[in-house]
Amino acid sequence: MDAVARHELEKAKDRKRRSVYRERRRVERESLQQEVEKAQLAARMTAEAEQKRLCEAVSGRAVLLERFHDLMNRRLTEWDDLSLSEGIDTRAASYQHKRVRLESTEDAIFSAYIDELDGVYAQTDEALRLRGLDDTRPNWDGPSENWTKDPDTGYFLYGGKLTLPFGFSELCPSRWYTAPLRHRQEGRQLYHGVDDPDKTLAFKFCITTRLASGKTASVVQRVAIRRYEQNERMVIVWRLFTEGEGAFFGMMGGVS
Repeated sequence: MDAVARHELEKAKDRKRRSVYRERRRVERESLQQEVEKAQLAARMTAEAEQKRLCEAVSGRAVLLERFHDLMNRRLTEWDDLSLSEGIDTRAASYQHKRVRLESTEDAIFSAYIDELDGVYAQTDEALRLRGLDDTRPNWDGPSENWTKDPDTGYFLYGGKLTLPFGFSELCPSRWYTAPLRHRQEGRQLYHGVDDPDKTLAFKFCITTRLASGKTASVVQRVAIRRYEQNERMVIVWRLFTEGEGAFFGMMGGVS
């Protein structure tokens, strides 16, 4: 076999090897894609089943909450009627004390949350260290985000780190601008009793949704936010209190 024939034979073998390699890669890609699709389908079905279960649980509890709400309203009405019939002074301190225990004022809630912000900020360094987020090196390829349950309190703790391609001085104003959740305008009210409005904000708003049962439910969220700037670092601390209304009456929770 002359040199030309051997060269052509080698080229043919090389083409065959490339063809076999491409076919193997194609089969691997298709197999991987099928596994991904199966995993996505399983995750979606699990999420839908969980959502259905939660909707049924919420709908069932909504009936009990509505009955409880009606009962409380009737009791308050009966108390007011009794006060009028028996000549009870509703301006008296004892009566006002009962009303305050049932209905906390907006100012008291916001004032208490604002007072807690400094204490939350003081825990910043320790919280970052415990969560392994105190490393300031950029993580371009691996943004982190996770929720863990605190075994001592039962609370869920969120931790995450994200590197953004912007300078510190230009990023800080934008982060502070978006912090007040300006897209939440339903029932929005601003609390004006803050001492430093340039660095502290307090407000409330409403979020309304329609349940699978067709009933409407809503929550009121009260938020207190403050920013701290020191040594090329800005920290935004917030306290958020959520209170259910309608079908969600009686539900409440807090986040910091």
